[in-house]
Amino acid sequence: MQRVRHTVLLSLLALLCACSSSADLKQAEQAIERFHQQLDAGQSADIYEAASDDLKKVALHDDFVTFLDAVHRRFGNTKSSSRKGWNVNDTSSGAFITLSYETTFAEGKASEQFVYRLSTTDALLAGYHVGPEATHAQLFSRAFGEELRGHH
Repeated sequence: MQRVRHTVLLSLLALLCACSSSADLKQAEQAIERFHQQLDAGQSADIYEAASDDLKKVALHDDFVTFLDAVHRRFGNTKSSSRKGWNVNDTSSGAFITLSYETTFAEGKASEQFVYRLSTTDALLAGYHVGPEATHAQLFSRAFGEELRGHH
């Protein structure tokens, strides 16, 4: 009898975790859709403002906005994206979900990786990486290079 209760308890716990992960995934996917809409609309500053403090601790406002603007200039508007993988990580500092996407933009394809801090009501951007066609360094140098060339 004890073994049956233990099995039932474990099954219920697994079901609860699966439902939670499913809700987390849906929340993050909606945030990625919003990210792409804002990126396409040139609302890079709004993306930064809505991001988690995790991102803001490692990326200055102007640098991150310049980076996202460079991503948009390089790749253009989002045409389609498909999720390639995801992972939820519960840490002592909170829950995070990492999602990998293959995205087709107007000017080419890119792999994107999003990290979101999960809360009960929202997913807040904690990290963003795009590649392999253009590294962050290349995008920053293009963005700042254009800025510098404009002031000569």
